[in-house]
Amino acid sequence: MDIDGPEFILEVNEAIAAVRLRKTGDMKDTFSQQPTTSTCFQRVAVIDTNFLISNLSYLQHLLTEAEKHPDVLLAIIPWTVVLELDGLKSQQREGGMTQLEERARRAIRFLEATLQRKSSGLRGQRRDEVYDRNTAQTAMIHHIDALSAEDKTRMVDLLSMVAKGEKV
Repeated sequence: MDIDGPEFILEVNEAIAAVRLRKTGDMKDTFSQQPTTSTCFQRVAVIDTNFLISNLSYLQHLLTEAEKHPDVLLAIIPWTVVLELDGLKSQQREGGMTQLEERARRAIRFLEATLQRKSSGLRGQRRDEVYDRNTAQTAMIHHIDALSAEDKTRMVDLLSMVAKGEKV
């Protein structure tokens, strides 16, 4: 599991804020290829940009475990996260690609590969499903787990629960 220092997390937050301020334009709807499923999941987790960039290896491991127990966990990638990753991967800076840009590209490649193989544990939000940009707060209001990069204990607990196939 990757653990980043506060400086890197601050850099990610500042870059995300800059992306949100820019007009992103119309994008090809790459991530909505996942069909809607009627499966009832024990847990639903909404993944935000900062968490995805800072904890990609954790999410990969979590989804591997979730696929072993298909009804335990569904991780949702909001449309806003897709737009933010796209903006982060293509920031123009002198001196080559930054660590943040590389991590954003790695996250996009992971999402594309995971959604293309139709993982039962991951779903991308479609543009027509977007209601609110404040995904973490919205998730908490609707009693949906919102993992924070700072809450390593909850990350470990969720991984353990999913790995064991535990029901709520």
